[in-house]
Amino acid sequence: MISRRTGLVTTAAALLTGASAPTATAASPRRAVPRPTTGARDGAGPRGDATSRGRLQRDVDAVLAAGATGVLAEVQTADGRTTARAGRADRSDPRCPVPWDAYYRIGSDTKTFTAVLALQLVGEGRLALTDTVERWLPGAVRGNGNDGRRITVAHLLRQTSGLNDYLAVSPDAADAFTPAGYRRSRFRGTAPEDQLKSALTRPPLWLPNAEHPERERRWGYSNTNYVVAGLIIEQVTGNTWAQEIHDRVIEPLGLRHTLTPGSSSYVPAPTATAYTWFPDVGRPTRRWPPAAGRTARSSAPPTTTVSSCAR
Repeated sequence: MISRRTGLVTTAAALLTGASAPTATAASPRRAVPRPTTGARDGAGPRGDATSRGRLQRDVDAVLAAGATGVLAEVQTADGRTTARAGRADRSDPRCPVPWDAYYRIGSDTKTFTAVLALQLVGEGRLALTDTVERWLPGAVRGNGNDGRRITVAHLLRQTSGLNDYLAVSPDAADAFTPAGYRRSRFRGTAPEDQLKSALTRPPLWLPNAEHPERERRWGYSNTNYVVAGLIIEQVTGNTWAQEIHDRVIEPLGLRHTLTPGSSSYVPAPTATAYTWFPDVGRPTRRWPPAAGRTARSSAPPTTTVSSCAR
């Protein structure tokens, strides 16, 4: 996430409702307009010069053609905003477009927020990138060859720790990628400590060098890294991850349409229905009722709008 104050480009795309990110129910049919890719509501609508908007619209249309139900995108530069959308808010109503100011769950964009918190604490001298996990969470990363003494904060943020992804190694990992498995587990809350324990049931993919984290060239995307980073942030500050996100990011940047929902499955209106294409299933599964994901306590992904997130 790049602040507009830097004058650099920020791009946000949301509501790829044919993908797997959890979101909420359909926008109200009372807000429908005849064509999904045109029109405005409550002052919202397409922005940007015709050339930029046309280029972004082609990209959005390509995402839609790849299988998404609805797409909403925005690009911000020092010269202004460009927006585009395609598709619909719900497969059952072709007249209802994705709302311009739709709320959605940001999913793994949450990692950007978490990294910002960690780097702010580093800047304040309360945390160091060279601090080991063991220093802040003694004994938490042990067993099956895992060793928190070998993993630093830098390894976590860079995805170079070697820790397994708890989602990939959990006992119900295969079942989670079926419609029935999704429906069974959509409201199941899991504490971050339990997510970490799941990851530790397998040997690490590798053990990094704590003395020189910058030299680590092995890389593996793992949600566990940011679960541990969140636990360290809570240990350093004495506050919940959600409270720190609000106080250090949401409030200072004036993100009035961004909130941390905790374990609630609620997503504010307007929004769009989310769908998931599960493997070997001929049609998308509607993610309804909406689910907050598998995280308990107060660390579920924030809910925001494209314009708010792009700030």
